[in-house]
Amino acid sequence: MNFDRIKYYIGDCLKKTTIFLNNRLLRKQHGKLIFFDSKKIKDYKITNKYDYLYPIFELNSNFKCLTKVGDNIKTFSGFYFLKSRKIGDKKAILLKLNFDRHWNIYRTIKNIDIPFSQKKNVCIWRGSATGSISRLGNRFELIEKYFKKFNVGFSTVYTKKYEKYLKPSLSIKEQLKYKYIISAEGNDVSTSLKWILESNSVPIMPKPTCESWLMEGLLKPFVHYIPVKNNWSDLDIMIEFCKKNDKLCHNIAMNGKLWMVKFKNAKNEIYLQKKLINIYQKFVKFKNKK
Repeated sequence: MNFDRIKYYIGDCLKKTTIFLNNRLLRKQHGKLIFFDSKKIKDYKITNKYDYLYPIFELNSNFKCLTKVGDNIKTFSGFYFLKSRKIGDKKAILLKLNFDRHWNIYRTIKNIDIPFSQKKNVCIWRGSATGSISRLGNRFELIEKYFKKFNVGFSTVYTKKYEKYLKPSLSIKEQLKYKYIISAEGNDVSTSLKWILESNSVPIMPKPTCESWLMEGLLKPFVHYIPVKNNWSDLDIMIEFCKKNDKLCHNIAMNGKLWMVKFKNAKNEIYLQKKLINIYQKFVKFKNKK
């Protein structure tokens, strides 16, 4: 299992590569592609622009790499450490970055969840108006098509255009009262998918286009989630399908919980990330461009 995960995360970074650094890569700016040298960063614990990269500091205090801070849906030509990558990008190497936002909450789900049989037989979605209207399976199409029909809506918007699609925010505990929880990608992966899979509810979503440490690209329709078309046009049909196939949906919800088991061994998670860093150090070297 560990070998398979390492191979999946590391992609094509298994051959010796020399990367020539230029001024663009040497700029250390939040949200930019950067060359990260842990020896040259001081007081990282109080430097906000590097809070995203804490795991790298803690896993290896003497480490150089290319990385990108923040969300990502692009494909890169070099070997970068990222928290998310476009599915199929073999030069983007995944680490368990941005831990607090993406991984902290799922560990508490068992304390606030209820049995599948006690949940409401309807769907739910809340989230921010993030992402792009041009992306497959985007949130804007979901809301525009089903705002009136289902309990879906934005909890936060950033332009007046989408204020008409606002609905009251719901806590995770409130959303867990529903059997069918919609998962929609935003700027990259769907942050909520981790806690949905950990819950007794069933995820409903299009085929993912991005993946993180969760390995979304390996999730299977009708095994780990109920699939819908990437323009959401059959969401109402699939909701009815779910209502008529309650046992299947319950099994899918349980499969999601099984998927999440592999991420709960903290020592093993650290071991995997250290292994990835060691492989990177072995195969990737840096030189200043003359």
